[in-house]
Amino acid sequence: MGSFCHRQADVILVGGILGPVAAGIYHMAERLVGNLNEAVTRSLAVASLPHFSQLQGDRHQLHQAYLMCIRASALVTIPAMAGLAV
Repeated sequence: MGSFCHRQADVILVGGILGPVAAGIYHMAERLVGNLNEAVTRSLAVASLPHFSQLQGDRHQLHQAYLMCIRASALVTIPAMAGLAV
């Protein structure tokens, strides 16, 4: 019960202050952002982990590939999140 309340504290707070409709809208928006973030993250993980495993002996190349993965994630995620914010 405590874990549920901790994870849903923001939704409970919004619902308590603004009502159940606002809490529902807030929760749906939160899920949309979470799903988008998970889709990007999962796609990059599936694509990059086999490559990372091949590079585990070369730390410099692994570092470069990791940075490229972070940049690719930001390149996709930041504009998408900005679009959702509008």
